[in-house]
Amino acid sequence: CSEGRKADGAHTLCIAGITIKFPYQPYSIQEEYMKNVITALEKKENALLESPTGTGKSLSLLCSSVSWLQHYRNSTNPTASGIFYMSRTHSQLTQAMGELKKINYPGRVLHLGSREVYCLNNKDNKMKLSNLKIQCKILREENKCPDYKEATALNIGTLKGKRCDIEVHKRVCEERKCCSYYLSKVLFS
Repeated sequence: CSEGRKADGAHTLCIAGITIKFPYQPYSIQEEYMKNVITALEKKENALLESPTGTGKSLSLLCSSVSWLQHYRNSTNPTASGIFYMSRTHSQLTQAMGELKKINYPGRVLHLGSREVYCLNNKDNKMKLSNLKIQCKILREENKCPDYKEATALNIGTLKGKRCDIEVHKRVCEERKCCSYYLSKVLFS
């Protein structure tokens, strides 16, 4: 396990025998945060971690957990499942996607969102989720939702493996007249 600065400005840290790639020199609070993440992952424990706004929590969490997963796959279990990053708001997910781009993570990334957010027939988000589910089911069963037909038939190469947030995903689906909700489910499976 080695530490230091790379030619591209990125830094590597060694925490518990795991090389963590970080896009720049981390602050001590970020190093401590990453140590806590690695410790929890190694012990297979839950962790409740907090840090003040603006201290780089998202980047620290992503760098440490991605590095741990890569180490775990290389040394112990090549088929280990991935990382599920959840957030209360879409803006927080968009921020996390920006942070993920900084670390050049080679794995698959997928956003899952609610039908309420993804549905192209509910552009103004005026329909309540319960009504939207019913309306969606009726349209699909009667074969009247052209966006759903496209989602099941679309060549998903456009989005597969791409790093895009929910808004970009929706925009691509809008341009292709494809249901972004069902396409996300296809991409996930």
